[in-house]
Amino acid sequence: EDLELKREENINKKENFILGILGVIGVALLGILAYILAGIAGYYVWAIPAFLTAMASTVYKRLAGKISIISSFVIFILLAISLFIATFLEYAWRLYSIYKEEYIVTFIEVLKEAPQIILEVPDIKSAFTRDLLINGGILILGFIITFISAYKAEDRFTKIKRIDDNKM
Repeated sequence: EDLELKREENINKKENFILGILGVIGVALLGILAYILAGIAGYYVWAIPAFLTAMASTVYKRLAGKISIISSFVIFILLAISLFIATFLEYAWRLYSIYKEEYIVTFIEVLKEAPQIILEVPDIKSAFTRDLLINGGILILGFIITFISAYKAEDRFTKIKRIDDNKM
């Protein structure tokens, strides 16, 4: 009876996709800021993707009402984009810190040139690529955990329904 009640609650609960995604975007923006600030301060920024995945999933589930397999893919894409932006901005800030010592430049000027510098300077390119791969790996691991949780939640109710269908 308890499983039946939970199944009915899940079926009747609507997923507010737009509100959930807005929450994830908010978490992603905070994650970008946290990543940049931690990187500037010289702290371990690779822990940010794990935090982002957990927070984004939690915020989405609270705001949307439930999390589905499709929404977990959308969350992953948004977080991947935000981590790329955060990594790029952190490197742009590091470049700005270096260049402002020798030249009179603004952050915006360095930001415009940062893609070219990152791609052309081998040491910077390899460090940037390494950070992206590590961040991506942590994000993928978090996504797998989120995806499995969403799948199990949907699959559990599907199995209950199949059992009910077999009784009739």
